[in-house]
Amino acid sequence: MNVMVRAWEIARAAVVKFGGKVKEYFPQALIMAWKEAKQNGVQTHQWTNARGMKVTLVAEHITKKEWKDDWGVVHFKADNWVYVRSIKIGNMEFNSHISRSRVDGKPVVDAGERVVNGARKKILVMLPDDVHTAVWGEYDRIEAAKNARRAAREEAERKDLAVKISNGYCTRCHSYCYGDCR
Repeated sequence: MNVMVRAWEIARAAVVKFGGKVKEYFPQALIMAWKEAKQNGVQTHQWTNARGMKVTLVAEHITKKEWKDDWGVVHFKADNWVYVRSIKIGNMEFNSHISRSRVDGKPVVDAGERVVNGARKKILVMLPDDVHTAVWGEYDRIEAAKNARRAAREEAERKDLAVKISNGYCTRCHSYCYGDCR
């Protein structure tokens, strides 16, 4: 159903841009909508870097892990990571060992090392803010929420332990021995 709705949206946008009738654009719009649906969360971003080279980044935000056990039962588990499928800089393409890091507080994509003109060089690509937000924004939000929950849980455990100790809890033997274990 969503594919059909998206196909009609694409066809209507084409009418606004090029004129004509919606049903003239619908077959190609349906092909485009199916292509979008098959990508299933894969994002492609293009920009030009400071040296004038065209950069293309293909990434996917994985939010759940799915697997089948020996009995054929499908299991799901919440997950959170960004899989950078490839990055193309000019005519060089990198498909493995791609990660995000920071240089001088700005986000960059680290594509590893490559031999360029006889010398080994580290390949770093500065990320525009809009691309960084689009690719890693949801990941960073989920990680920040996870860290906030962890900090709140640790603070609650610390307060609980302080109350227990004030009531005679022994951290050495983990019981209320009142010092008899020494």
